[in-house]
Amino acid sequence: MDMKISGSGTVPAGEYEVIKISGSGSLEGNVKCTELHVSGSAGADASVECSGEIHVSGACDFGGDLKAKTLHVSGAINCDKNLTALENVHLSGVVNLEGNLKCSTLDAHGGLNVDGDIEAETVSIHGALCCGSLLNAESIEIDTKDGCMIGSIGGSKILIKYKKRKFFKKLITITFHDKQVRGVQVEQSIEGDDISIENVTCPRVSGRVVVIGEGCDIELLQYSERYEICEKAKVGRIEKI
Repeated sequence: MDMKISGSGTVPAGEYEVIKISGSGSLEGNVKCTELHVSGSAGADASVECSGEIHVSGACDFGGDLKAKTLHVSGAINCDKNLTALENVHLSGVVNLEGNLKCSTLDAHGGLNVDGDIEAETVSIHGALCCGSLLNAESIEIDTKDGCMIGSIGGSKILIKYKKRKFFKKLITITFHDKQVRGVQVEQSIEGDDISIENVTCPRVSGRVVVIGEGCDIELLQYSERYEICEKAKVGRIEKI
């Protein structure tokens, strides 16, 4: 059974095929569906599980776990628990998540705030990111002009580029949890196989091949094969492991 809301309405707990909300809708109780499309506003007080795509171009508040095959957000999502996608998560809007984010591919161009862990196979960040705990993926690329704050990073290939804003935009900072962030700040460590970073502040960077680029401030650099340090970077100590 399909469910369509173009004014205001309620989706009771149960199983559905396609749910479309272009007005204002509320999902009451646990809901399972094939597809969920929201171009208005929607709220859910329990878990939502979708075997296909969730597409949000409006605003959604999810009180429980959110599961889908793919997730596309060009609007805004707030989720009180965990977000899981079997395949891709594409963000050009804003997502605030109190739990963990797990998916195959994460492509984020807007704002992403995750209190817990981010786990994926491939991560590409081109917007603002706050990850309160571990960002873990086989391949990680951060290429942004916005501020990023991350607890720790782990992966095989890690590439971080930070593009400084020009003129007055250099004064702009990103605020995460009352902390103003300019550049990419990693609170604990970066660990990987092949690491290349720019404009990163981090206590410890550890890898097989490590390239420390312009603007970095690293307390301890650990390497097993080789390392490079830019003249415009600051590194406290170097250890071979």
